[in-house]
Amino acid sequence: MIEAPEQLATQPHDDDINGCYWVTAQEIINSQQLRSPLVKESILCYQQNERYPLSLLDSFGSTFAS
Repeated sequence: MIEAPEQLATQPHDDDINGCYWVTAQEIINSQQLRSPLVKESILCYQQNERYPLSLLDSFGSTFAS
């Protein structure tokens, strides 16, 4: 976890977002109002140390792996 010395000002860039809040991963996981279930799944995968090399994307013809 990275901690900022002070709370940074935020401004939503999407009309559907009415505010920005700094929350913990656990607060996100426990939330019932996520925009996508992929948010929670991504955090859980990260916490389980599931890491893959970018070269894996090359299997799909991605330019990110080069």
